[in-house]
Amino acid sequence: MILKETINYRVLTCVIYIIASISFGQSSISKIPDSIYSKTYQELGDIFLNTYSKDSTTAKLYALAYIKKGEEDNNIIIEAQGYHYLSYLYKGTDAYLEYINKIIRLTKKANDYDYPSLGYFLRANHHFKKRAFKDALDDYILANKYGRQQSNQRLVYQSNYYIGLLKNRVGEHKEALKIFRECYEYSQKTRRKRHIDDIFSLVTVFYKLNELDSAEYYNNMGLRNSLIQRDIQIHNYFVMTSGVISYYKKNYEQTIDSINKALVYLEKNDEKPNMVVSYFYLGKAYGDLKMEDKSISNFVKLDSIFQIQKDLLPETREGYEILIDYYKRKGDLKRQLEYTTKLIEVDKVLNSNYKYLLKGILRDYDNSLEVSQKEKTINSLKSRNWLSNTTLTIILILLSVSLVYIYKNYKKRRYYKEKFDLLLAKDTNENFFENNEKTNEKKTQLDQLNISPEIINRVLEGIENFEIQNKYISNHYNLNFLAKELNTNSTYLSKIINVSKGKNFSSYINDLRINYVINKLKEDKKFRLYSIKSISEEIGFKNSESFSKAFYKKTGLYPSYFIKKLK
Repeated sequence: MILKETINYRVLTCVIYIIASISFGQSSISKIPDSIYSKTYQELGDIFLNTYSKDSTTAKLYALAYIKKGEEDNNIIIEAQGYHYLSYLYKGTDAYLEYINKIIRLTKKANDYDYPSLGYFLRANHHFKKRAFKDALDDYILANKYGRQQSNQRLVYQSNYYIGLLKNRVGEHKEALKIFRECYEYSQKTRRKRHIDDIFSLVTVFYKLNELDSAEYYNNMGLRNSLIQRDIQIHNYFVMTSGVISYYKKNYEQTIDSINKALVYLEKNDEKPNMVVSYFYLGKAYGDLKMEDKSISNFVKLDSIFQIQKDLLPETREGYEILIDYYKRKGDLKRQLEYTTKLIEVDKVLNSNYKYLLKGILRDYDNSLEVSQKEKTINSLKSRNWLSNTTLTIILILLSVSLVYIYKNYKKRRYYKEKFDLLLAKDTNENFFENNEKTNEKKTQLDQLNISPEIINRVLEGIENFEIQNKYISNHYNLNFLAKELNTNSTYLSKIINVSKGKNFSSYINDLRINYVINKLKEDKKFRLYSIKSISEEIGFKNSESFSKAFYKKTGLYPSYFIKKLK
């Protein structure tokens, strides 16, 4: 009862605060001194920007004067700009959100260069900082859509950047890389201050794609630029990512050194998202160095942040699995149960947030790009007002090309869908060895190998056990390794596999792994949340590229498509 009353009190206080803020704003409009109200829009805006961080009370009068003059001139864009100024004074609060909503309501039907795109972008940023990624994505897509309609490259670039961040979070790394490259080129060409942020985004996507040389190249560029700009914050980000890159290069001591240096700044400034990344890779590095106590300590810190912000990068959930395994081995059932419960909570957040993001990005953003390109072409033709036969011919050609493209795209999608449906219906639980029974012909071929029957039978039994025990998902296995395990030589093993399986060793082990991963993806929802890189490592492939090629060769689909369709 006390808790309920406390919550109600807080809600009531919040509502009163918002109403009071808005009411004060409206009543203050009528009390603006003539010395302020007589100024031009330019003067009001300049004075506001020069004073709001020093004297918010005075600055507010200039913003209110800006709004009042806009109302009297019946100029909704001026009004919107006034509310934008006013929002500066309330960043991070409910009042800020109310002013931004006011901007959107005013300009929703405006055909302006900045509005309503800017309103949606500001609201998206507010949601992003609050880790409300669903709401943020919806608004970034709208900001992007309206920005493209008005050819506002700045807002398209800015919304693209954040959409790229969200794509990167949900494992769409290649798509994110494409966006980040475009942002990097735009900010470099326009000499924007945010260029260093674009460098940082390239670093994060390159190490997630395991392109470590590229990640290191841009990370060193970022370190140099941050020192030139004397930007302590971004410099520490690059120090942190240099530690992450070192981890993937298996230089664990360097990982620990770099990340601990960055953590001094991150913890002091309470930068929770980057603290989570730091604790995760510290935990992994200490674990690989067999320093278990320090490893576990960092994963516990990671959890403490999740309990506050209720958000986590998908790849860092592994920390909970390590904690559960640790306490299981220690026989600490209470802690094991505690972190199992917390992992369920983490997965619930990831399932809710990231499934929506992936679906939203694919459906709304990618489709809006196609629509935007078509609308741009049509509007361009209309604006020129060419009514000649030449123009009609061009339009007909464009329509023809579009129809061909649509038809080919339709056929391609139908082809992929048929492949997916067949793969979904296929029984991948059946034993792979039993699918390749020795026919009489194969028996004859085996007899002709000039290998003793005892060796052949022993090797075939070993292969069957190898398949049944799913040993093939370990990346240790190559032809020589398996031959030694089966007490034979690689020549004999290669010949026996070629005849009994009808394929070489490389194709044989890849097919086993692909069958295994198809089955696991169908049955295990958590497994679908892994990145392509993590999945490839889990089933024995050296990198995500070789896994994707093998998956496509066997199924006619790429794993990313298969996982999206399953989700």
